[in-house]
Amino acid sequence: MRNTGYGSIRVSDVPAGATVAKAYLFWAVVGRSSAPGFYYYKGKINGYAISGTLLGSTGEPGWDFLSRTYGYRADVTARMYKGGNGRYDLSNFASFYTDGRDPFSSGSAVPMVEGATLVIVYRQLTGPNTLVKI
Repeated sequence: MRNTGYGSIRVSDVPAGATVAKAYLFWAVVGRSSAPGFYYYKGKINGYAISGTLLGSTGEPGWDFLSRTYGYRADVTARMYKGGNGRYDLSNFASFYTDGRDPFSSGSAVPMVEGATLVIVYRQLTGPNTLVKI
């Protein structure tokens, strides 16, 4: 998602007959601030706006001494397809460049979304009871 601000996640391993209990999108942005009102914590999933909660940050990434990496999480349960499987399009995430340029040959500028992960917790009536903590 770096230098584009968008991407997609394909899910194909939720068992048939299972229902989504919870779904969370996690992402990280390299930037100079996580101040409220700044757009690092915003994005879209399948065209629906989401707002994440700041989970924490790291020190500078080693090449830009004014920046930090900020981690976010959003509850996207309401945006999951029935059964959970399918393609989830992500868009409008914080990215200075949005033209897809190669960050290793032409560089990058902050802010830059580093990537995203979708965590899906599902129920399956025929499966064993399991406790999941995130």
